[in-house]
Amino acid sequence: MLLHDLLDAAAATAPGAPAVAMTDHRRDYAGLAAASREVAGWLAARGVRRGDRVVIAAPAHPLHAPLVYGCSRVGAVFVILHEQVAGHGLAHVLDDARPVLFIGDSPAA
Repeated sequence: MLLHDLLDAAAATAPGAPAVAMTDHRRDYAGLAAASREVAGWLAARGVRRGDRVVIAAPAHPLHAPLVYGCSRVGAVFVILHEQVAGHGLAHVLDDARPVLFIGDSPAA
């Protein structure tokens, strides 16, 4: 069973139950599953394939959950970094992980 299979099972069992709740954003399991499928398509359109790495380095955001499940759907490995990882630490992770896609909000990154 893969990570997104758990989400799909929850969406089938309790589609309207809350899955993600942030201060100004809520999403139920059906909505999260749908968003993760959209993100999977977005990732695939950018060339992300099974076994590739995707690094996410940004403050908590409602898109993190769909990104994680979207990575699972395409078979990619996701690496989530704290938003303050920068400089040498970020360079080390990027050199080690060799991601095909980096998602961040810092111009310096």
